[in-house]
Amino acid sequence: MVLAAGLGSRRVDALPDLVEDHAGDALWATAVVLALSILWSRLRAHEAAMVGFGIAVVVEVSQLWKPGWLVDLRDNDLAALFLGRGFLWTDLPRYGVGCLLGYGVLTWVGRTARS
Repeated sequence: MVLAAGLGSRRVDALPDLVEDHAGDALWATAVVLALSILWSRLRAHEAAMVGFGIAVVVEVSQLWKPGWLVDLRDNDLAALFLGRGFLWTDLPRYGVGCLLGYGVLTWVGRTARS
């Protein structure tokens, strides 16, 4: 659901500019946090959020490195979903919001599962 919402936020023109500009990156980070919690079920919600943010920062900073083979790989739409295309400082707070959203979802699911 998170991936579909993130992709949809980039494709639907009827959304407000704020959503179009920021939701995709935030939801990408949310998906990373949720994927980490699925892959490593022993991670606590805050650990998944912190590791997810770390991964997002590493991926973003890696976009400053531009060897030809990596630029060619990033030209592929599927690879660009995982690796990005160009470094933007503004993506970092978006990832922070997405990781907080992922933390919130994991915390809510944990509370719901216990009740």
